[in-house]
Amino acid sequence: MLNRFKIPVIVVATVLLNQVVSRAVSAGTPAAFLPPGTTRYAVASASSGANTTSGSMSNLPGMSASITIPEGRRGDVFVLFCGDLYTTSTTLVQAMIGGTVALPGALQLRASPPGGFSESRCGNFYKLNVGAGTKTIRIQWASTPGQLSTMLNRSLLVTVNIH
Repeated sequence: MLNRFKIPVIVVATVLLNQVVSRAVSAGTPAAFLPPGTTRYAVASASSGANTTSGSMSNLPGMSASITIPEGRRGDVFVLFCGDLYTTSTTLVQAMIGGTVALPGALQLRASPPGGFSESRCGNFYKLNVGAGTKTIRIQWASTPGQLSTMLNRSLLVTVNIH
């Protein structure tokens, strides 16, 4: 008689075990994942040298791109910037999304050893829940006042998760 119920018992046990494991895996999934959506990209690049000696933030030439978030939607905007930096000072770099500074704010970049040669430097920026509309993303930079900073071979990659 027990042999007759062996297969149904195994099936029921497998289903129950599957449910327990599924719940455990779901409970272990971080709640920090952003909502899924449609991903869009924008890029810009420039190879010519750009120079600054200004201590005030200004737009880095060639480093802007526009994105559009549809009406009624929100977007999580992620910005990756890289460039070859030659400087004897500290250079600040920040990303602007529309008229707002993206997080984490201005990053300090230096060539190492200072002024010895150029080195590739990168920064990541983001802003979550950006409202609908067309937004221009710009990279801005500043140098230690009076000290020359030169940036070559720059690239900008913007990724937007629209949800």
